[in-house]
Amino acid sequence: MNRRLIVTMLAALSVVQNSAYAQTIDDLPGFDDVDITPTTPVDQAPVVTTPVEQKPVDTAPVQTQYAGSASLNSIPRKSGGTLHTLKLSQALTLLRLDLRVTNSKVKVHKTSLVTEQGQKIDVRQLSQTDVLTTGSLSSSENLTANSRIAAIEILAESYSAEADVMITAIASDAVPKMTVSVEQIAQPVEPARPSTPSVPPPPPPPGATRPDPYRPPVYEDNVIRVGDEILYARSYTGVVTAIYGSQARVRLNSYGETQVSVNDLAKALRCLKGICSGDEGLYARSYKGTVIKAYSNALLAVRLNGYGESVISMTDFAKAQPCLGTICQGDSGLYAQSYRASVVGAFDNGMLEIKMSGYGNSFVQSRDFAKASSCNRERTMCAGADILYARSYPGRALEFYDNGMVSFQMDGYSGSSFSRSSDIAYSVRDSRVGRTYIYAGSYRATVMAVYSNGMARVNLSGYSGSSIVNLHDLR
Repeated sequence: MNRRLIVTMLAALSVVQNSAYAQTIDDLPGFDDVDITPTTPVDQAPVVTTPVEQKPVDTAPVQTQYAGSASLNSIPRKSGGTLHTLKLSQALTLLRLDLRVTNSKVKVHKTSLVTEQGQKIDVRQLSQTDVLTTGSLSSSENLTANSRIAAIEILAESYSAEADVMITAIASDAVPKMTVSVEQIAQPVEPARPSTPSVPPPPPPPGATRPDPYRPPVYEDNVIRVGDEILYARSYTGVVTAIYGSQARVRLNSYGETQVSVNDLAKALRCLKGICSGDEGLYARSYKGTVIKAYSNALLAVRLNGYGESVISMTDFAKAQPCLGTICQGDSGLYAQSYRASVVGAFDNGMLEIKMSGYGNSFVQSRDFAKASSCNRERTMCAGADILYARSYPGRALEFYDNGMVSFQMDGYSGSSFSRSSDIAYSVRDSRVGRTYIYAGSYRATVMAVYSNGMARVNLSGYSGSSIVNLHDLR
């Protein structure tokens, strides 16, 4: 009974709870009852975005320049200049050269860049410059060579005392480090002479010539071999690197290697037909130079003073000699019967280099030069002698020449004159000197000098100075 009552009460309680839960669900709003209108937002200030200016970024590479300097010291006053070579420790791309004179005066004849391949590039604005004084700065043009530079060559000459120059090289890849070398000129070594005289060798047979005792005989080997220095096409110097029958491979200076015919090559020799490397001479009767090499095709490589190296024919070159006949270096004389001159050099083609008073050096034929002496050929007149010119003008003899000319100064005149010796009379010893005679029947005349042509210099009483009269007119 009690159990049934409890079950009935639990069932009633469950019904009441389910009914309340259902009512709760029915009170929820449906989808049609929901207001989906957007909620009005609260007023806010608009956000303004200001664009930021973007500056362009320079992406071009910055070019770095490196500078290195070297000094050319004690540049001598040598005609034609002295060659200075500035060798770079590593080949670089050069942008510019600056040259500053730090002492004395200097002229730059030529500046060249030497590439890794040995080619030379002229630097125009540092070649054939004016005479630059202390403190002067000269710069090259922009150097835009594609090749890297291994050395710099500068041919410079001092125009006063020894000069000093500072060279600055500007490079794009590293600091130029340069070592300076100067062209060395070999000085002739005088051979030692024996302390006791030796027996002279017998004279050569007729038509033969005796070799120079201080120059050993030279065998002229004209066969071309690998390693020989050669001249190609009469113009280009180089070295043979290989030979293939009638063809040869040569390395031409400043041009590289090429293949040529052996017949187009001439071999370099130390001597050829009496002309050797180091000999000085005259080219084309006008230009002095020094032989660098002789070649088997009768050509010479010479360094002409003031012009550099050239290849010339042996027939156009005259070797320097200490004397030409009786005329030697240092002799004084008369050129063209009018100009006093001294001999600077002589050459085996009959030419002389002379320096005329008041003029520079000139090259003349030896036949136009007369050597001076202190007396005439007959030894009847010497320098300082009392002479009479043209039977009228007394004076003093100054110099005599082996072509019969005389240099003299007339009394009362400045300067000197030249005449043939046949127009000159000289004073002689005569017992009438110092005595007084009657001249022209009425003038007392005291004889001061008697000349070899029968004329006399007298002082006439009542007249100042002296007069020239004929001895036959004195009584």
